[in-house]
Amino acid sequence: MLWRPRVPAEPARQVSALQFLGAVLLPDLSGWWVYALGDVADGHVFYAGQSDHLISRLRDHSYSYRAQFDPARVYLVRVADQAQADLYELMLIERYAPECNSVGRREELAKRCRAQNKPGWARQPRLADSIDSSQATG
Repeated sequence: MLWRPRVPAEPARQVSALQFLGAVLLPDLSGWWVYALGDVADGHVFYAGQSDHLISRLRDHSYSYRAQFDPARVYLVRVADQAQADLYELMLIERYAPECNSVGRREELAKRCRAQNKPGWARQPRLADSIDSSQATG
């Protein structure tokens, strides 16, 4: 009879109830978002907006637009900042003309986008800022 060395048994792996059920974590929803809400009846976009407090803003819309709001038709786009949010929201409003967006919102967003494109909105680095004294030419 051959002798085999005894291999220690691996400890039983514990599985949590959440793992057993296949639970997943909600993705990080912090930061700026642009969103479009599709109508429960036919899916047309009835509202486009932006927020840096997405969950509370969507909750507000679920109360305000109770008859149209469908959580399965909330379209989300993560954006870097409010400037990008303004641009994307303006694009959605121009494309879909949502009936529940306030009158004048398009003009307000267009004005903010134009202002962000003007010189001085964000300080642009100058050549002197990128060269230290040891690199100076001339």
